[in-house]
Amino acid sequence: MRSLLFILSLYIGQFCHAQQLLVPPAEYNINLAIADSLSEIKEYTKATYHLNAAFESFQWRGTPKDRFKAARIFALANNCDSSFKNIERLWKQDYVNYLKITSDTAFNILRRTDQPRFDTLMQHIKNTKERTAPNQNLEWTNYLDSIFLEDQAIRRKWQKAAKTYGYNSQEALRYWPEMQLKDSMNLIAITSFIDTYGWQSEETVGSTGNSTLFLVIQHADSTNWEKYLPLLKKAVSQKKAKPQDLALLTDRLSLAKHGYQIYGSQVHQDATTKKMVFDPIKNEKNVDKRRKKMNLQPLSEYGKYFGIDYKPKV
Repeated sequence: MRSLLFILSLYIGQFCHAQQLLVPPAEYNINLAIADSLSEIKEYTKATYHLNAAFESFQWRGTPKDRFKAARIFALANNCDSSFKNIERLWKQDYVNYLKITSDTAFNILRRTDQPRFDTLMQHIKNTKERTAPNQNLEWTNYLDSIFLEDQAIRRKWQKAAKTYGYNSQEALRYWPEMQLKDSMNLIAITSFIDTYGWQSEETVGSTGNSTLFLVIQHADSTNWEKYLPLLKKAVSQKKAKPQDLALLTDRLSLAKHGYQIYGSQVHQDATTKKMVFDPIKNEKNVDKRRKKMNLQPLSEYGKYFGIDYKPKV
């Protein structure tokens, strides 16, 4: 089974605000994960305790994604003031997607509680959009963001089971049928979007939306990889896509066609040792030079995400 694990590294440590280019403590991620689990079973009030614990552990910092999540959960817990405060933090972090807030029914209680405060915040965020992201298409952004959430939701369940029981365990493999079905549905949506509108940049669809185009394609098969790799190359040359994404898709296609990868992004679980190892790498002694050109970290650092103690070839 070819690993899907490299996706984790795309999001570790990514913070959207300049003041958040710090690594959060373990308590931050642990409490956010607990809050997610509690909110899934509608224990919203209990979830808010862990949200506060997460932000407090990180000196009250938080990514826009986590602040939005917190605003939503606080609203669902009927804690309107805390929900408003998280939206205010979003605005101060130059958040621009007012359409996502105004269309989410979870925030209806804020309108009922204090319509003027809600309207004022939305106007602030609209002003921020016009100032910082005038070309962003919020409808496209929200559409792609929703696909991203679907893509990642099932994978979080699979990753949790895989880490607990093993990547080839029955507990982990039972998620594959649902994952494959979701991937096929998302692929239809994303290929239709790309074929119609082209490969859109972060400027147009936001960071998550831009990443979604790549994520769904790379979850597909080699036929689709080969079809969309030239479009991704062109997008990278136009600065509409990340070179890291191009490296990852190149590796997937190269493994499928030739049995080796170029940039070392792909890993799998060794059947005998049960440890994660890198798939074969062409001209391995120069892999870090190639990775550097694609804005990728050294392979030894990347391997740590998977418990691989990698020593560079000389």
